[in-house]
Amino acid sequence: MTFTRSVKEELTRLKLTKKENLAEVSALLHINGVKNEHIIFSSKNLPTIRRFYSLMKELYDADMDIITKDDPRIASKGYMVIIKSKIDAIDSEHGFEEDTLVHDLITQTNDEKRAYLRGAFLAGGSINDPITSNYHLEIFTTSKQESIFVQRLMNHFELNAKITTRRDGLIIYLKEAEAISEFLKLVSAFSGVFTFEELRIQRDFNNNINRIINCEIANEKKT
Repeated sequence: MTFTRSVKEELTRLKLTKKENLAEVSALLHINGVKNEHIIFSSKNLPTIRRFYSLMKELYDADMDIITKDDPRIASKGYMVIIKSKIDAIDSEHGFEEDTLVHDLITQTNDEKRAYLRGAFLAGGSINDPITSNYHLEIFTTSKQESIFVQRLMNHFELNAKITTRRDGLIIYLKEAEAISEFLKLVSAFSGVFTFEELRIQRDFNNNINRIINCEIANEKKT
């Protein structure tokens, strides 16, 4: 199991307040949702699909279908939830038009801001395995306004998030180990934090040992 998947599985097991759930759902919808005749939410991560389905049932008692990767209507690696009822209620509360007022109303408290970031990571996030030396956490979105909003939420918590373009969208990313660890704490991925820090400390310790050995070898050669 990848580190990203283990973090997402941990996040999907959290029990939150109704307002936090609304903020999380809003992020999921804005990043991976599409509205036409129905509302369609898609993801390649099955725990995220299950989380979205259960939250929509709890918040709106909507009539929904889950389409798995075996269905010929979708890409082989993906899953979809099709919402067939309560469309107007969901749209009015979260808004599929690019309206910053909706974002601000649903993320008024720090808990709601953290919940939105949690949903954003579940929808479009990934993180490098901490066993590597290349620290990197990112959230992908096709919306410029959404990327700016997610960056603003991250930087509200002083994470120094940056934005760059990638293929057909944008990514909001963190490159500093401390910022990534803090992000995991903010979204309540505490098991992920422990794993991240343990592997990071272990790798840094091994690197320091190697540097000391190399210095001693170099000194012996000089002598």
